Amino acid sequence: MTTPNGGPAFPSIRIERGMDIAGNGCNVRVYLPGMTLRDYFAGEAMAGMCSDPGLYREEGFEQVADWAYSQADAMIARRSKMAEPEPDGEPAGPGEREEQTSS
Repeated sequence: MTTPNGGPAFPSIRIERGMDIAGNGCNVRVYLPGMTLRDYFAGEAMAGMCSDPGLYREEGFEQVADWAYSQADAMIARRSKMAEPEPDGEPAGPGEREEQTSS
């Protein structure tokens, strides 16, 4: 099973000059997916964790990276749940789903 990556974080399209079959000049669109949303979330989480130098000195960079990707996975999972429509057809906002199920 693959880990959901959230799709591209910063996709873009670049126009390059190319040639068609007949040798005529033409513009070609090249899709550049950028990094995944999972990588972006993990990088942001790791940056926050590394603001505490004691953490990565004690645990090591590999452990901090593992934690960062765990946080990224949790954020993507939560993001997916928020996108699921409620019975009224509207997506749930932050904290709404927990409030409704806990009462």
